[in-house]
Amino acid sequence: MKKIFVVTEGQSETNFVTKVMAPYFYGRCILIPNTVITKTDSRRGKIYKGGVANYEQIRNTLSKTLAGASKSKDSYVTIMFDFYRLPIDVPGVADAEKGNDPYGKVELIEREIQKAEGYHKDFL
Repeated sequence: MKKIFVVTEGQSETNFVTKVMAPYFYGRCILIPNTVITKTDSRRGKIYKGGVANYEQIRNTLSKTLAGASKSKDSYVTIMFDFYRLPIDVPGVADAEKGNDPYGKVELIEREIQKAEGYHKDFL
């Protein structure tokens, strides 16, 4: 069965994947949300997720998710972020803010992330 890893910005997006999307896709694929890690406290052994402050946080979680997904040919990776207040250092965000078409904005950001990271064109 296909596995779709969904890198999420925070708890709201993770809840949407698990409570809305997963039941809809039940039996057709497995959805696995993976919330962006924003901070680690090795002294206390805590990992903090959500509330993305910069692209590096997204990149780190995305890279680890892709590495795990690459172990299976039936695995895919996508992202789910709230467009509102995406960090300005996310590739394409500055240019996307100039546009009016919300779908065009998202496509621009996806394309720029793919270019910046060297991902396959069907990555997102």
